[in-house]
Amino acid sequence: MGVSTDAQICFGFEIGDEGDELKDLFPDLFGEDIDDEEFDDVIARLAGLEPWSKDRADDYYERKRKLIEHCPVQLVIHCSYDVPMWILAVRGTFRNSRRGYALEIDLPTIPDEKVDAFRVWCEQYNVEYQEPLWLMTSLWA
Repeated sequence: MGVSTDAQICFGFEIGDEGDELKDLFPDLFGEDIDDEEFDDVIARLAGLEPWSKDRADDYYERKRKLIEHCPVQLVIHCSYDVPMWILAVRGTFRNSRRGYALEIDLPTIPDEKVDAFRVWCEQYNVEYQEPLWLMTSLWA
């Protein structure tokens, strides 16, 4: 298995090494470590989705997907999987380019309502809000 160094860009702000800010804010929702899939589980739980069970298995993943899709924030990893750093980004702004592939990007103006929803989410969950910026990072995978 090889090593990949990916380039990526998103519109948001850094929240620290290993997601400490999110773990501090939601201590009952995260385990020892944090990752982007676990963050999606947290988003679904905050939106009221009950944990998976055999009784509700039929449409659980579809309901979860819709809740995550409508959340205004996305967790983005950068640096490396071994020593992760995290960005809280406006959902839908993340783009990445795998090593060896060019990615043509057109940095759009983010609609005010998306930025407002992002800010409101941060305020609702006591995440220290910072004005989002376009952040270019790398990921050693």
